[in-house]
Amino acid sequence: MAFQSWNVGGNPTFGTQNNLFGEPFVSYTNKDAFTFSAQMQAQYNYDAHRTTNPLYAGVSKLEVFDGVPISFSAGPIYYLSNTPGGPSGWGGRATVTLVILK
Repeated sequence: MAFQSWNVGGNPTFGTQNNLFGEPFVSYTNKDAFTFSAQMQAQYNYDAHRTTNPLYAGVSKLEVFDGVPISFSAGPIYYLSNTPGGPSGWGGRATVTLVILK
């Protein structure tokens, strides 16, 4: 996944939004509905000439409760680089996702 954004008439007090974003990822799901994934969410700010680059590895599991599928995931995250004032070092991510079926 990738996108480019440009700041148009924004407020300079809050910084610019002239960014290039790329998110390469790889995932593997086994027969027990566990998904193992790794991803990098690289974002380059053209005006600050800085890159935010978190690396994430995690595992998720799909469970069904009363006919409703819900995905649970968790894993560590490490910031390889970041803009001044942003997060750095190690952290974690956990999510719960309701899967809505058609």
